[in-house]
Amino acid sequence: MSVHSIVSSVRNAFAILCIVCATGCGESSPSDAFVISEQQLDSVESSARAGDVRSMKQLIAHYGAMGDSERERLWQESAIKAGDPEELHFRAARIAAGARAEQDIQVRLDLLEEALELAQRAAKSDIPSEVDSEALVSRIRNEISELRATKRETDAGLFQRPEG
Repeated sequence: MSVHSIVSSVRNAFAILCIVCATGCGESSPSDAFVISEQQLDSVESSARAGDVRSMKQLIAHYGAMGDSERERLWQESAIKAGDPEELHFRAARIAAGARAEQDIQVRLDLLEEALELAQRAAKSDIPSEVDSEALVSRIRNEISELRATKRETDAGLFQRPEG
C-alpha cells in the first residue's frame, strides 16, 4: 500500500468521523425530550386553548426547547391566567428578584407587592405543585416589611428640620 493511499484512507475515515460527530454522534439534546411532534402540536394547542393547564405547560416546555421565547411567554401568561401555581410562583420569584435590583424604594415596594399577590395565588391554588410558594410568600412579606421600615426612616429623615 502506498503512502498516498494510506493518507487518502485516513482522510476518508476522518471525514466520516466528522460527519457522525457533527450530527450528534447519535445522541439527542436533553431539550429534545420537551419537543412536541408536528402531528401532536395541533392537538396539544387545542387542548391548551380550551384551558388544559397540563397542555399549556407542555407548550411552554416545547417552545422553550425550540427557542421560541415569544410563544413560550404567551403560554406562560395563559398558564398564569389559568392559575397554574408553578408559573405563578416562578413569575413572582422573577419579579421579586428584579425588585431587589431596583434603586427607587417605591418602585421596589410596588414590584414586591405584585410578586406577593402572585405568590399568594400560587400558595392558595388547588392544583398540585412541586414548588414551595408558602416560603416565597414569607420571604416576600419579610422583604416588604424591611423595606417599609427603611422607607419610614428615610422619609422621617427627609422631613426633619435641621436644628440651628
